[in-house]
Amino acid sequence: MKSKVRVEFQGEEGYDAGGLKREFYSIIVRELFDPRNGLFQVAENGINLQPSPEARVLSNHLRYLELAGFILAKAIHQDCLVDVDLTKPFLKHILKREITVSDLEEIDSSLAKSLKWMLENSVEGLEQTFTYESKILGQYITKELVPGGYDLIVDDENKKDFVKRICKTKMRDEIGEELAAFTRGFHLIIPPEYLSFFSPSELQILIAGVPTIDVNELKTSSTYNSCSLSDPVIQWLWEIVAEFSQKELASFVFFITGSMKISSGNLENNPLQFSKIEYREGMLPISHTW
Repeated sequence: MKSKVRVEFQGEEGYDAGGLKREFYSIIVRELFDPRNGLFQVAENGINLQPSPEARVLSNHLRYLELAGFILAKAIHQDCLVDVDLTKPFLKHILKREITVSDLEEIDSSLAKSLKWMLENSVEGLEQTFTYESKILGQYITKELVPGGYDLIVDDENKKDFVKRICKTKMRDEIGEELAAFTRGFHLIIPPEYLSFFSPSELQILIAGVPTIDVNELKTSSTYNSCSLSDPVIQWLWEIVAEFSQKELASFVFFITGSMKISSGNLENNPLQFSKIEYREGMLPISHTW
């Protein structure tokens, strides 16, 4: 399972020097993690993903989530960046780290704000019980955090326990089976002890690369064959690229490297290389991916 992969697309010519493999992982990850397919849901910020509690209505959803974890870890293992951003609590679960009330902000900012207020102020008289509201398939359901939670009032002595339980429930227990399936697949390729030195943000960079593409870094790290940075056509290229949006830059990088993102420090070891070749009528730009 940890051996190298070489990809061929049916009906397409091409030698996999890295680019086809990256395209393969990019395509399959995009499908597996697409919220429209039901396995994952988008966080409140509209960007980051985590397993959906409603995925259980899908047939064999745990097997698919295990596959998603396996493929994502395999992409990391093969040095293939993929365009997927995970929530901090999800990343912490992969890393086997403790979650905090601050991590809840990404998923439910209103609830996180309320819980922080409770920790900093007296809750006497609020009449809050050890219960919480959960939305399943469009319906809101009230559940107990502990047996007898409907009758247990939150006070200044037990409020820390209430906050800890509701954070654990909202970020772990509601999707416990789904998280377990995903990490089971992920850890088949990358055991948790190999990840012990990484923070959640560092793991995210391993998955998807740096958040933005720096044109100046691309330019200064690039190398040239049979041409130079002073050539007019190369100067025109960088003048045009400097005006690209991040989306256009991602497409530019994808054309050259087979990946939509740049990994941290990767340009030092794998700089973009530009070569001048003899022009023939009707030719378009060509690339040979890493």
